[in-house]
Amino acid sequence: MNEINKILDRMKIAFNVSTYAEVAHKLGMSPSTLDTWKRRKEIPEVHILKCVHLTGYDENFIKYGTKKAENSSHIVNGNGNISFSGSGNTVSGNNTASSAQTINHNDEIKEVFDLLQEYGSPKMIKELKDRLLQIKALHG
Repeated sequence: MNEINKILDRMKIAFNVSTYAEVAHKLGMSPSTLDTWKRRKEIPEVHILKCVHLTGYDENFIKYGTKKAENSSHIVNGNGNISFSGSGNTVSGNNTASSAQTINHNDEIKEVFDLLQEYGSPKMIKELKDRLLQIKALHG
């Protein structure tokens, strides 16, 4: 299996889907785009980072199937950065996170909790819990 298929397989895990077409859908593109990546033997970095952002999975897991070292650092330059992980991050430019974003996030968590409480079956709750534990294990 080539490296692109391995990355796409890890994206399937991250998105909790079973087909490449579903990966393409989660990334907001057509399945034929993934075929182009396979032919070119390259996945644009922006789409790997989008998968990381949408799923919460570690970038090194998506790229290489490994967890990031505990004391790794990142330097992020530019505008409109979305998220950071690890220690020793350096941020340059006008990158801000408002308290409204945190409040919206907390509201979304409460909404998910309320929906699970009202409509969630024991099987659904167990699957969600197992999925979150998988993510936790990947992040150490």
